[in-house]
Amino acid sequence: MDLTRYHRLVLPADANHHGTLYAGSYDGSLYALDTDTGRARWSYAVGGRISGSATVVDGIVYVATLAGGSYGIDTRSGVQLWHSPIGYYSPVAASSNAFYLVGASSLSRLHTIHP
Repeated sequence: MDLTRYHRLVLPADANHHGTLYAGSYDGSLYALDTDTGRARWSYAVGGRISGSATVVDGIVYVATLAGGSYGIDTRSGVQLWHSPIGYYSPVAASSNAFYLVGASSLSRLHTIHP
């Protein structure tokens, strides 16, 4: 897979889910890349550099930005389903009923991860 065409991708622990690689970038976008071809399925601009890992749960890929804020993007369409001003680096853990966000000096637990 040729990732050189994507500007400054961050792959600390990428999310690879059902043949799609989800990776954030310092250009402020989240990319969904086909793992076989390397082609973009979609991209979504979150408005801030993404420095941490993506997390996929129940068809939603979650990322946080260095500008503060976390986003939930539909894995199939690339449409934003969820946003929170909480979060700074990356989602650290997720389960079927909870989602934990890392802030600059806090850890926040959301009771549900569904929009």
